[in-house]
Amino acid sequence: FTGYQYGAGNQVWRIPLPNSLQSENPKTLQLQIAPNPSESQLTIYNVPLEKGEVKIFNMSGKPVFEGIKNEGTPQFSHNMQPYPPGMYIVLLRVNGKPYSGKFILK
Repeated sequence: FTGYQYGAGNQVWRIPLPNSLQSENPKTLQLQIAPNPSESQLTIYNVPLEKGEVKIFNMSGKPVFEGIKNEGTPQFSHNMQPYPPGMYIVLLRVNGKPYSGKFILK
């Protein structure tokens, strides 16, 4: 953590993301995730048809899921019921292109 002082006693904290979330390509494409928020299911829509690598991180940067999006499918779904409620970062990498989005689990 790195902290910055603002005013008397107020601080803003920055949390560096793990290296796997940082991209060499500064133009990360946004994922279409719906429904968002959801109580159980994470579904990513309109993704490239090629095979891809999916990673889901909690807000502390810890990976909670790693999987593969199959070739020929325009979407990816994952059951999030076993995970605690909160915000998650979703990273999809297809042909070296990074796609990312945020997902809220109720």
